[in-house]
Amino acid sequence: MNFDLGEWCALSCAVLWAWATISFRIAGATLSPFHLNLFKNLSLFTLMIPIAWLVEGWGWNDISSQDQFDLLLSGFIGICIADFLYFAALNRLGAGLNSILACLYSPFVILFSFIFLQEQLTTAQTIGAAVIIIGTFLASFPAKGSERPKELLTGLALGVAAMITMAWGIVLAIPVLKADSLFWAIELRLLGGIGVALLLLLLPGKAKGLARAFRQKNLPWKTLLSGTMIAAFAALILWMKGFQLLADKPSIAAVLNQTSTFFTLGLAALFLRERLTLGKLVGAALAFGGVCWIAVN
Repeated sequence: MNFDLGEWCALSCAVLWAWATISFRIAGATLSPFHLNLFKNLSLFTLMIPIAWLVEGWGWNDISSQDQFDLLLSGFIGICIADFLYFAALNRLGAGLNSILACLYSPFVILFSFIFLQEQLTTAQTIGAAVIIIGTFLASFPAKGSERPKELLTGLALGVAAMITMAWGIVLAIPVLKADSLFWAIELRLLGGIGVALLLLLLPGKAKGLARAFRQKNLPWKTLLSGTMIAAFAALILWMKGFQLLADKPSIAAVLNQTSTFFTLGLAALFLRERLTLGKLVGAALAFGGVCWIAVN
């Protein structure tokens, strides 16, 4: 494969998302999934405004009312709910296993595209989805002598639910994502992700709880800010740019994005001291192989 700018954008996105995942895992030790999710999405929403304005002008009004509603709903399901579940699973499973579980995203996108967009489900996609599920299943078994996560089953259930809602949310958005208003469409999804969460702060005690959470003396601010405002934000920009530059071969972008699984496994072992078991490595290889199979076919 010749690596041009599009390929480098997709690969860099994978590295940065792995960095963001490790940062969220560290921050999750002191912040609840609700607080962490709200901080991340609100930060991304704020940072994206000047970028969207510079690239597309004030394009918010160019999106029809129905499309705006669909994007807000997509953000509520695929960002507000999905990210909350993702962070809850991350706290229980660790960064490595959770990154392997994220490979289930592709099969669920295929399934919901078949249900809602009437896309044809091919034999190759079915085989790839089965391989991903088998790989995830193998990775979830702790090795002999290794410590089993205390809430393994709960974490797996939360992780699967996160991938279901994330895939459902993006499939809802696909028909209304347009190249000339892509950044503002993403802004609307982010708004859908933070809108309900902000409304919840009006409930008794919620705002005070948020203030207490971010006044904690042991809060890893450097890790949280770098993971959100550098890694996650840059990964989002590179993800969009990679798919834009590789519009004629999106499968390459998708496969390079999914290499974040391996980068996360390595960083988790290095910084979080998570054990790299044979089951994790085999499971990750199988899951990634399934993604590659789907992309190529």
